[in-house]
Amino acid sequence: KKIYYVLDMYEESPNKIWWQLADSNIMKQNNGSWLLDSKGSSQTKATYSLDIKFKGLVPGAITDQIAKANLPGMLIGFQKIIDQSL
Repeated sequence: KKIYYVLDMYEESPNKIWWQLADSNIMKQNNGSWLLDSKGSSQTKATYSLDIKFKGLVPGAITDQIAKANLPGMLIGFQKIIDQSL
């Protein structure tokens, strides 16, 4: 089964990026954020939060796997944005 979802993304400069679910065929909620906290000239602490709920009954193990599968791609995309702004 194909899963699709659309997120509305928001930026609260300079230290917060957050999103909420706009549309999906399987999710009823997908809210999350990145909070960025400068730790000096060359370090930033990034805190990631995610709250996903699915339509119908989906075992927690599957929910966790979907969330974990998306994290690496988000980190790569986030790094590209940072590199472009430097």
